[in-house]
Amino acid sequence: MRKDVNLKILERYGFKLYKRPKENVYLFKKRDAYITIDMEYKIFEPKNIQFLNFHCIRAIYNFMLNECIKVGKI
Repeated sequence: MRKDVNLKILERYGFKLYKRPKENVYLFKKRDAYITIDMEYKIFEPKNIQFLNFHCIRAIYNFMLNECIKVGKI
């Protein structure tokens, strides 16, 4: 399976991806920051992201947008 370009960018910024099986929910973790993305309901829930820089948050938004386009929700 070919790795998504956006996931490579997120790994470069230090994010770890945890995906719950059989659900369309992604959980990203970097140090104390948790970002939960639910693709079915388009919910973006960040926690403790005050130390993340602009590039990290932009990479998360790009990942979310591309996943929504793949699923056909947009």
